[in-house]
Amino acid sequence: MENIGNNRRRSIRILAGSRLIGCILLLSLVSAAGAQQKTARPVHPRQRTVHPKAVEVSEIDSLSKKLKLTDTQKPRVKVILEKKDEQIKRVNENPSLQSIDNRYRKYRKIAEIHDKYRGKIRKLLTDDQKAKFDKVDLRT
Repeated sequence: MENIGNNRRRSIRILAGSRLIGCILLLSLVSAAGAQQKTARPVHPRQRTVHPKAVEVSEIDSLSKKLKLTDTQKPRVKVILEKKDEQIKRVNENPSLQSIDNRYRKYRKIAEIHDKYRGKIRKLLTDDQKAKFDKVDLRT
């Protein structure tokens, strides 16, 4: 009788050990899948963190090349772009616009800022530059 009791205890220990090993394996698989999913997720170009001055320089350089801005136009356009970026940054940092419910309002405000500063830049351009500028999207 005692032998049957020992066998039963041993089988219970083996069963408990195998359950423990199964749980550990399952947790390791879940965590590995989660880690793989996080690293495999592509980053949207607008979500990359880039130093603001680097963006500003590339934006003014890009416009300068596309529109062939004169030396007098470049600093004026640069100031306008800096002001545009400041306003967009304030909208992005506004806590009242961070909720999902206010996402549409946030994007609408940013679009209004782009349109406002697009008009200011357009006033500085010649007719040939305006034709090229109408094809350029400042939002990208």
